[in-house]
Amino acid sequence: MRIMRFFLPGMLGVSLCVLLMLGAGPARSAVSIPEENLSALTPLQWDSLFTLASGLPLSQRVAFWGDLAAIDTRYVLGPLGEGSGQTPDAGPLHDFAHVDCLTYVEQVYALAQSRSYADFPAVLQRIRYRDGRVDFRWRNHYTVSDWLPANVWFIHDVTDEVGAGLLHSMTKTISRAKFFADKGLPQYGNIPNETMTTQYIPRAKVHQMLGKLHTGDMVIFIIDTPGIFAGHVGFIRVKDGTVYLQHAGQIARKVQTLPLLDYLKIAPARTVGCKFARLN
Repeated sequence: MRIMRFFLPGMLGVSLCVLLMLGAGPARSAVSIPEENLSALTPLQWDSLFTLASGLPLSQRVAFWGDLAAIDTRYVLGPLGEGSGQTPDAGPLHDFAHVDCLTYVEQVYALAQSRSYADFPAVLQRIRYRDGRVDFRWRNHYTVSDWLPANVWFIHDVTDEVGAGLLHSMTKTISRAKFFADKGLPQYGNIPNETMTTQYIPRAKVHQMLGKLHTGDMVIFIIDTPGIFAGHVGFIRVKDGTVYLQHAGQIARKVQTLPLLDYLKIAPARTVGCKFARLN
């Protein structure tokens, strides 16, 4: 039997020790949860954490890694890229010390899906890129029209399920040619525009469906800006009946956890509602 207690500073608790009880006998061993950024961990620490996480359901692995990935992590817009020397984005393929809203979610989901630290890069690349191909052109840039369809292997859209009776629709035209031109890649200007319709739960009605959300669910905040659906992302934590948003916040400049409804009270005016996706 394995009994675990892990809550991290500033998140949903305060204990820093995980007690492992193996078998029915008296033998016990304590494993310390690190209080430093994941980028500073030793191979032995990584191995210990993946051993602990392996005994948890997937949603709880998201919570486990979500807390660890929040320690001493700063918000930086667009911190990742395709690696040194690559154009138009030479940022690193992963970075635990600097995240934005999407890269935080991607890295946490990749850790939760990985069996070891050695597995992590390939899992992250599969999440970030179509067919795992590391290329700016193949990155899942648009959360609703690219990222969700590309990642049905581990997560699926449940907006229509959790928002039954509350749904609104939104249709937008996405110009990938303009997107690439703005990034200094005008050679891809022959990509045709894409018109897409998606469903969302209006901001004022989210409180009516909170009880249908699960820890680990992804939340996508829908905005009314032309040409793009998603303005922000995070994931859900449910504790003692309260539904929290855990996200990398641009204003706070760090990862924070707060009640989802509290965030919706202060979200930008352009935020019109939410979509939700659930781990398979």
